[in-house]
Amino acid sequence: MNPSDNKSIKTDQSTLKNVLIIVFSGILGLGIGLYFKINPVPKVLEGISTDKAWSDLDQFHEELLLHWRNAEEFKDKKSLSCLQSKMQRPFLFSDQYLRCNVDFFNCLAQDNNRYEVIFLSQSKDDFWWRLVDKKYKDVGMQFLLKNNCHDVVVSEQNFESVMSNKKLWSFDTFGQKIIVDRYLSFSANDPVQSCKERGKYLFTAQLYDAMSLFPLDVEKKSKDRNYSFYPWTRKKKESFLYKLKIGDYKITEKDCRSAFVKDCNEFYPYKIFASEGTSLYGLGDVLGGPLEVFYNPLEISKNLKLSSFYFEGKSDVHEIGRRSEWDRILEKRQIGFRCFSYY
Repeated sequence: MNPSDNKSIKTDQSTLKNVLIIVFSGILGLGIGLYFKINPVPKVLEGISTDKAWSDLDQFHEELLLHWRNAEEFKDKKSLSCLQSKMQRPFLFSDQYLRCNVDFFNCLAQDNNRYEVIFLSQSKDDFWWRLVDKKYKDVGMQFLLKNNCHDVVVSEQNFESVMSNKKLWSFDTFGQKIIVDRYLSFSANDPVQSCKERGKYLFTAQLYDAMSLFPLDVEKKSKDRNYSFYPWTRKKKESFLYKLKIGDYKITEKDCRSAFVKDCNEFYPYKIFASEGTSLYGLGDVLGGPLEVFYNPLEISKNLKLSSFYFEGKSDVHEIGRRSEWDRILEKRQIGFRCFSYY
């Protein structure tokens, strides 16, 4: 082989090596570029990365959800004072009232220095909000809060309702999903319209009875069943209300936990959203407490629950099924209502 041929071969090898280096460098550069396009280096916002800003936002959002559903755990003098300032008139309430309460949630949410919590809109029982970092305006999110903290789901079974002559009307809830407000609402001149705005209906007298009567074996024939028009016992003689009526008993503070009647004011004041008068099905204020208006399709004029804190415990009105007609004259008295939905 000629020396000039060797020189030519070395030159070609060197050229090929340089080409391979250039191609490999290009591929490596393209790969690195693609990697950082897919996984960009976090931008920095005045000393804090966008990843950290979003992480902080998510953490505060989780805190807000707790404020909504477990609000009583975060109450203090400042937040309670804020809530009182939003009330049209002051009233006493239990801690349950703070849950899923838009006004109280707003009081808690605004008590921070970093984020804006803005109410956007309401659709039925859905509340939309926007959460924005005050310093980094591009860091924000919308979130939904549902007003379902006080829902009671009605079981699918046979039920009975009390007619004015104390006869029972039977019905069932099989194949239906019925959700009822556990506690009474008060701030509405038109309860039907108020429920409609929430996509619900005014509670019926029949469902009220069904969720208030002591659970009975409705498979038995009527003549074999023992009825009690008190929510907590099968035997009426065991009820403190019956004992008060026959004049052989003195009411106690413990009794008021079952039905807040007029006599109970000597022990403590009534609070809305309290556990007084809760039936075995989870419905609050079934006896005692405020008057309650509902829809009664079987007896239209019998649409007001009489048992309330306006009557002494010995009164005959303190039985399930004791109803009257809602008269506008009674508006000066505290009258509650509740809503329900079904699917």
